[in-house]
Order: sequence, then C-alpha cells, then structure tokens
Amino acid sequence: MTFPTDENVMVGLDRADDAGVYKVSEDLALIQTVDFLRPLWMILTGSARSPQPMP
Repeated sequence: MTFPTDENVMVGLDRADDAGVYKVSEDLALIQTVDFLRPLWMILTGSARSPQPMP
C-alpha cells in the first residue's frame, strides 16, 4: 500500500504506530495519538463501567 508523502511527517502511516508526528517548524511538532485498546481493568473485570474510587 502506498501512502501520501510529506517531508514534514516525522511519524506517519508507514509505521505500525498509534501516533503521528508532524513537524510544524524547526522547534515545534504536533503529536496525535490514539489508543485503540480497552483499558486493562476492563479486560480483567469484564466491566464496561469506570472503576470506583478507593475509599
């Protein structure tokens, strides 16, 4: 599969990564990350609710 290229893309679709990094200037970059995995506590408990706070 071929992906569009841009010289400012530092981490893009060509890597198996959950983040993208785009160079805006010499000292500034935008970072976007996405977590596709369910939190570990949901997997272990089978819960779809948020964990209750500790007393």
